[in-house]
Amino acid sequence: MAIASISIRVKGHTPEDRCTNALVWLFEKCSPELSCQVLSLAGLNLDVPPAVTGQAQVHLGQSIPDAILEFAGQYVVIETKIYPGVCRESQLQKHYQHAANKYGEQRIFLLFLSVDRIAPGEVTLLARQHPGKVFFLSWHRVLQYLSSKGLISDPKQQVYLEQFFDMVRTEKLWRLIPMTTDELKGFLALYPDVCTKLESARISLYNLLDSVCTAAIASSGEAAEDSREDFSDELPCLYSAIKIPGWHTTSSAYVFVNAALGRAGIILTGYQHDTRERTSFSPRWHKSLKAVCICLPA
Repeated sequence: MAIASISIRVKGHTPEDRCTNALVWLFEKCSPELSCQVLSLAGLNLDVPPAVTGQAQVHLGQSIPDAILEFAGQYVVIETKIYPGVCRESQLQKHYQHAANKYGEQRIFLLFLSVDRIAPGEVTLLARQHPGKVFFLSWHRVLQYLSSKGLISDPKQQVYLEQFFDMVRTEKLWRLIPMTTDELKGFLALYPDVCTKLESARISLYNLLDSVCTAAIASSGEAAEDSREDFSDELPCLYSAIKIPGWHTTSSAYVFVNAALGRAGIILTGYQHDTRERTSFSPRWHKSLKAVCICLPA
């Protein structure tokens, strides 16, 4: 049985894009009933169409939702996040308004698909503004449901589901689906040793965090100073705030050490909501601060 490979369609610059593209690919390849059943998990109930078509990373003027699915003249606009707590109401508002302008408000729905387990407040607020139009769905529920369907699907659809899950295991979503037997055996073999060393590892990573903070402040030449107003020394991600005088917030930047990803670095809080302040700050960043961040010791 010849079946198109998922690699033909799954493209994207980020894991988030590739996971979204894979879901669009799956919905187009499988029976339309499957797409409708998944959307019904969010409370979005649509009549089953003859076929489902989809586009990924669609340009709608100044808005680029991650995907748009068409169900016989009705459009589901999808914004996807594979990291928790990163929902932005302004982004969702843009998606909704630009999609309404293109397709007509009576023909569109907005779905926020995220690794969050419950709907973020931004989605709830937008749903109140547009009753019956804005929905939330957790990736966890999607993957759990699709996993159950793989056991009872017809052979062709089983192959598509297997390809989909093979792909998400290579991306960030692997954490949301059950381990294989071999993965579980490997985890259990390492777990006792990891548990006995957690506190020692935390202390070592805290010392590393402190060293990076000290290096950042020393290298800045009074452009930054220590700030412990926002701080965590808990695994898996330890972080500490740094204050830069003249910045628009007290916690101007964050130094982090992420044990899960094996990374340490600095994240600067942005000026995304104030063009005037961003324009004023940009020359200062390029003149002095950017070089400091790039040259920090590894």
